[in-house]
Amino acid sequence: MSNTNLQVCFINDSKTTAKPNEPSIAWRNLNYAVQEFSNGWWRRKTILQPLSGQFAAGTLNAIAGPSGAGKSTLLNILSGSTSLDNRSTSTAELYLNTAPGESIVSYYVRQHVHESIPGQLTVGQILRYAYRFKNRTVFGGEERMEKHIEQTMAELMLPNEVQGRLFSKCSGGQQRRVAILQELMALTPPSFLFLDEPTTGQLTLFETLLVIRISLFTFFYPSGLDSVSAFETMKCLKNLAKSHQMTIICSIHTPNDETLKLFDQLYVLAKGGLCVYDGSPDAIRETLESKLNIKIAHQQPPIENLLKIAFQDESVIELSKRVNRKIKSIRRFSHLHRHQSGFPRPRQIFSFIHLYLQMSRFTRLLLFSNRRQIAFSYILFFIIFSLFSTIYNHQMSTANVCYPKVNQTQSSDGNVTCSKNDYEQNQLANMNNTFHGYTLLLVGFIVMCTSAIVFSPLVKMFENEHPNRKCPVQRTLKKFNTLPHAFHRMV
Repeated sequence: MSNTNLQVCFINDSKTTAKPNEPSIAWRNLNYAVQEFSNGWWRRKTILQPLSGQFAAGTLNAIAGPSGAGKSTLLNILSGSTSLDNRSTSTAELYLNTAPGESIVSYYVRQHVHESIPGQLTVGQILRYAYRFKNRTVFGGEERMEKHIEQTMAELMLPNEVQGRLFSKCSGGQQRRVAILQELMALTPPSFLFLDEPTTGQLTLFETLLVIRISLFTFFYPSGLDSVSAFETMKCLKNLAKSHQMTIICSIHTPNDETLKLFDQLYVLAKGGLCVYDGSPDAIRETLESKLNIKIAHQQPPIENLLKIAFQDESVIELSKRVNRKIKSIRRFSHLHRHQSGFPRPRQIFSFIHLYLQMSRFTRLLLFSNRRQIAFSYILFFIIFSLFSTIYNHQMSTANVCYPKVNQTQSSDGNVTCSKNDYEQNQLANMNNTFHGYTLLLVGFIVMCTSAIVFSPLVKMFENEHPNRKCPVQRTLKKFNTLPHAFHRMV
């Protein structure tokens, strides 16, 4: 299937599409700092030094560098996930190919795709929900939806058989492409696509412990991609950028030489938030040999030397000065407009269509896809009720209780006498009340615990969906789910 045939499934939006090879996003003197509490004082910690650069439309671009260099921070600023208002200086400038106030479509794919996609749903269900969310449809248009899904899957090199497979059962590369695919379900293609570490997906220690703790209720175990899967994923992104004139920006850690050649532009950050390289990956060897007199073996990938310099080397400052001089000499483009607060992130208004779709997906996740959790809850209830039936006297529910009368002429604390049989019956009644009280407490406790475990991954999913404007209803649902989530953190 050719790219020409694939493009018919999208609606063209010429207002937000830049011409090929023209910059669609540019930034000057972009810096970022946070307040850090250390040794009893609040100190300003610089994450990004003043940076300048630009990416063109229809290109695949990478923000590379060692850990802690500020790759994700720069990506968050460019995507609008982080605003320029508070943490950056007034000299920071961000330019886009749309004027302030005009609509612009962009999506952000997180590093850990399991946080934004429930593993209990099939790929087909995920894509159909995404299509209806993004295009605001509930009924009708089935033929158009199926055609759009099949054509977009073909463009991302996913076989149609994957639709019937659970997301948790897909390979790491397929999961990454499904995450990209669900953001392309809108009939209007995005002008920008941001991806955080699309070739990796390792869990942090806390996330690993959390997944182990709730493994009984969840079905996804994300991992990093092998070199073949990473190459296929980046090749799909390269085709997307060219065929739909998207500006695709990825943060990437240590790409191999084969994957690196797929990028049109490489923007390398060093420790301390300095830019040490901005250009084509093919020019890295020439830059290091001519500017720093570094001889690189023919069989050695030049990116390795560049990343070593970016990690700890005295040449960082020299490279950074040369890059800044080069970037500042670039002429301004008349089609770019400055955005004072950073990349715009428009929000959709409340919609009953979205509410219906959200509740439909919510019901499917909790009642139909979580059979394991429901079965476990029933077993737990049965064990508790069986345990209670052996502890408490079964005659307590049929006690013939004596309610002693108090002499009206005496005070309420007067002496009251009952027979021995009445006293025993009264004890049974008190035991019955205690039984009901503890039963309600334990049942409520179990319901809260199971709800917290089940809702915790869904809360993260709602938070990640909100920046991508999939549904504004999750704000309300997120607040509702915060209660069991907070309880889960306490226990």
